Amino acid sequence: MEFLTILLSALIGLVSPVGLVADRLAEDQIRNQFDSVEDLQVRIDSVPSYRLAQGRVDRVRIAGRGLSIQPNLRIAALEVETDPIAVDLSEGVELEAPLQAGVRIVLTQEDLTQALRSST
Repeated sequence: MEFLTILLSALIGLVSPVGLVADRLAEDQIRNQFDSVEDLQVRIDSVPSYRLAQGRVDRVRIAGRGLSIQPNLRIAALEVETDPIAVDLSEGVELEAPLQAGVRIVLTQEDLTQALRSST
C-alpha cells in the first residue's frame, strides 16, 4: 500500500508542473498584447493534465487589473472565464466548436475621460 501511495505521489508531482507552465506561458502571451499591466493572473484548468497537449481545456480564467491597450486607453479590470475549449492542433490552431466565455470589463470615469481627450 505504501508503494502505491509513493507511486501515485510521484506521478502527480511529475504532471502538476505542466499546468503551471501552461498558465505562465498564457500569461506571458496575454501580457505581450498590452502596453502595460499592473496585475494579471491566468488559470488553465485541464483534468487530467495530458488533455492540454491534445487541445482540450476544461476552463480558462483570466483576471487583470490596470491594463493599458494604448498609452491613453486603460481598462481598470478585465475578467474572462470560458466554458470547455476544444482545439484541433493537427493543422495549426483551429477551434472545433464555438468559444463561449463570460467577460467583465470595468472602465473608470477617469480612464474614459483621458481616452476621449487624447488625440488618438
